[in-house]
Amino acid sequence: MTESLHRPLSADVADRFTRASQERAKALLGDEPVPEVILPTFDADRLREYVENSLKCLGNDPWTVAQTLKELGITGERWRAPSCPIAAYTSGLGKGIHHTLTSGSITYVYPASGSLDDVFGVLHPYPVAAFIEEFDDGLYEYLVVPHVD
Repeated sequence: MTESLHRPLSADVADRFTRASQERAKALLGDEPVPEVILPTFDADRLREYVENSLKCLGNDPWTVAQTLKELGITGERWRAPSCPIAAYTSGLGKGIHHTLTSGSITYVYPASGSLDDVFGVLHPYPVAAFIEEFDDGLYEYLVVPHVD
């Protein structure tokens, strides 16, 4: 049985995630200040922007995306929308997200509001889409969640 990938991040992983995200954002944005994202209530536009930016911060090529996920301790299953590494990553982004599903070049975000009317899709940036294709094709074995029989 596979352990659920959609669990809250531990304090250690959350801290590493925050530091890695800030470092990636600084690399992409230069000296621009990296704003703290706080989502107290459901705001579809802010949540969409947050997820889009978080995906962009994973890296500029598929290999860097894989290395970032490895640094964060995120794993997943091949060819499974609810449990691929990108779904695990986006599901753990914060309070405004209940869970996500990754399908093709889109991540579907199910907000914590609980309403299916609030679900929206976020188009993957090229490095993330290429990573998913390569992961599903067998690359990045170290990111495959270990199966316990």
